[in-house]
Amino acid sequence: MNIRNFLTRALRKIIPGFSALKKTAQFWDQTDTASSIDYWGNNKVIREFIQKEITGDASLSWYTKTIRERPTPFGRILTFGDGHGMGAEAFLTKRDTTEIIYLNISNGEGTRFKKKMEELDIDIPYSFIQADANSFDYASLGFFDTIIDVGAFHHFENFEYIYPQLNNQLKPDGIMYVDEYVGLSKLGFEQHVIDIINKLLTSLPEDLIACQKKVFQNDYKQLWKRSNDPSEGIRSGDLDRMLRRYFKLVEATSFGGTLLQPFFLTSQLNPCRLNIKNWHHTEIGKMESDRLVRLENKLINSGEIKKDYIYYILKKK
Repeated sequence: MNIRNFLTRALRKIIPGFSALKKTAQFWDQTDTASSIDYWGNNKVIREFIQKEITGDASLSWYTKTIRERPTPFGRILTFGDGHGMGAEAFLTKRDTTEIIYLNISNGEGTRFKKKMEELDIDIPYSFIQADANSFDYASLGFFDTIIDVGAFHHFENFEYIYPQLNNQLKPDGIMYVDEYVGLSKLGFEQHVIDIINKLLTSLPEDLIACQKKVFQNDYKQLWKRSNDPSEGIRSGDLDRMLRRYFKLVEATSFGGTLLQPFFLTSQLNPCRLNIKNWHHTEIGKMESDRLVRLENKLINSGEIKKDYIYYILKKK
């Protein structure tokens, strides 16, 4: 093989990966999940129902409860997907955090993180590192008492590289908190769940529905393919297994989303199936949100649908 052919083949392998990373970074520069009305977890009725199920208090999140109950110091924290200050909450609650480092591929996420730290007047060292988590040298950061992941891991692909390094950098008594989507990769929702969604679309009040057209698995596949974030759920189907392989599981608590995520994602399909604003701002929307989250909870508890979103507490293996 001559040098020209060798370089051409090498570039063909490198450039698509680089383009995907750039596209992901640009997407998250402009996107803030916490303010998206399409995201099921931002529905107030649903969020409060889940919080009451998990913590016994509709106003108390799993993470806040977990912070309060931690017996050891948070110390040095490494965070992923934490532009809204989970690490900062730990510091403000316990006052035993010594440093917060946030790693993300998006500069926009870093800007949000720094702004949050300034708004909260965090007076301990904190920093943002813009990098690809799939290839970053975690040993260069030293050791951590705490690692926090808020919905970032399901955007990662190289688990076999990342998790051994994170396990190495977690101190012997350290803790890793994970808030994750662990459902099928690339929005590959199960047919049984899609069948339930189709029944719902024909039975809901018309004020909440923009289109009753039947939903197919391919609709979600096409949604993933045309997404501006090629990292979305890239290996989410492997995530639960990989976490348990590389870390010691202390606790795993499901918080739903198996039905609710694909249902609310129909607002992004073409054509759109939901009048999404009405689900948040009308009484009928709030009532149906309550009915849906109770239905999902019943289906998960009975084993009819699996658990797609899980809170983990993990330790060094």
